[in-house]
Amino acid sequence: MIGMVIGLVRTKFAAILLGPSGVGLVGTYFAIQQFAIVLAGMGINQSGVRDISGARGSENLVRISETVTALRRISLWLGLTGALLMALLASSLSRLTFGDDAHALGIMALGLSVFMGLISAAQLAVLQGFRRIGDMAKASIYGTTTGTVVSVAWYFVLGIDGIIPAILSLSVITLFFTWYFARAVEVPKVVIDFRGILRHSRSLLSLGLAFMWSGLLVAAMAYVVRMIVLREFDLAAVGIYSAAFGISGMIVNFVLNAMGADYFPRLSEISEDHPKMVQLVNEQTEIGILMALPAVLGLIAFAPLLVKILYTADFIQEGSLMQWFALGCFCRLFQWPLGFVMLAKKRGGLFALIQTGAASMHLGLILFLISRVGLEGVSMAFALNYLLVYWVVYCIARSLISFRWSPEALRLIISGILVLVSVFLLCHWCAGLWGNLTASLIFLIVGFVCLRGLSLRMSDHPKLLGLKARCPKLVRPCLFPSHL
Repeated sequence: MIGMVIGLVRTKFAAILLGPSGVGLVGTYFAIQQFAIVLAGMGINQSGVRDISGARGSENLVRISETVTALRRISLWLGLTGALLMALLASSLSRLTFGDDAHALGIMALGLSVFMGLISAAQLAVLQGFRRIGDMAKASIYGTTTGTVVSVAWYFVLGIDGIIPAILSLSVITLFFTWYFARAVEVPKVVIDFRGILRHSRSLLSLGLAFMWSGLLVAAMAYVVRMIVLREFDLAAVGIYSAAFGISGMIVNFVLNAMGADYFPRLSEISEDHPKMVQLVNEQTEIGILMALPAVLGLIAFAPLLVKILYTADFIQEGSLMQWFALGCFCRLFQWPLGFVMLAKKRGGLFALIQTGAASMHLGLILFLISRVGLEGVSMAFALNYLLVYWVVYCIARSLISFRWSPEALRLIISGILVLVSVFLLCHWCAGLWGNLTASLIFLIVGFVCLRGLSLRMSDHPKLLGLKARCPKLVRPCLFPSHL
């Protein structure tokens, strides 16, 4: 949440100092960077989390050390390869994206951020594999805060010309903090030869390629959609789309990232116990919805106000896009935990196939709707795609682990959809004082219900019990369980 707030501050300054065209250029550069990181990384950092978790489960110190060492060395080699390819293909990427060579030097410089990004990802994989969640959070907060200050300084001094220096500075800062916290992980030193590296690389790549393909599709879609918007409209429209997509995604991603830090390793550890997997998926879904539903609802209810606060009047069209994106993001909350079932069961090929079909359908929906609805069609396609893909993922989870939603999870999903759709229609059909008051009242009620739901599920948490002991008047009986 802290990272999300800091990101909003950075976006606000970018909107003021760079305008829609500058925000569009930032989004396009980041799309190219992420695409290159995913392609060059080959998914080994995500699969490395699973291998490290498995090695720790075996309590074999040599195996743990070899896995970590191999992951770091392979990430270094892949990072160098990615940076070299970016330098060689800079002119081609510039012409493909912008229609000329004017941005070739900037894209070439992005190769350095690709190199540093892959090394940072390896350090985070080590932290996640050892379940050092607190250190991951600190690295993220410190890196985001420092990076925001430096980025805003570059924007203020150089304007649009400061975009590339800002991206490179952010990569350096992220690398420093991930290295600082990862070095505290105690891993016995081990000598591993080239054959040993190759042996571990096969293990990393077997599942890593599925991760890579999934990430590649996401990064490719981010890149292709911006190209479509740029060709259909202009760079200002790309900025409006990037801003709406970034804010709506940020609202949900802080929950998904928090869950993913510990959820996937835990799910992998119990991959042979299907009833426990079903229970864990339901628990994660319930917590995710309770944490994110008020934020998603607020995004829909107060979109026009948020645009004025977070951006400028030039971004006014962003409000309607944010509302559609928010509906799609809510669907992610109950689709996302199901998707990891395939990965925990080592069904990487099936996962890659589903992701390919989802990306193809998403692209088809965008092309169909953008020509009929305009820029808003891009956000409509996002929401519709996630809703359709959910049914496919759910059927696969049923087949793999006999998955079923618990009554409580199903009630939260249905209630959340009904509330969001109601407020969405209210904002479109009854825009005005009474509509805003009604939406605000619903927002407050939903926020209270979700907070109470979280407290019930954490009733035996030591920190909550300690809070009750220290501040009995603060922890009200109307909100928290009576036995506290």
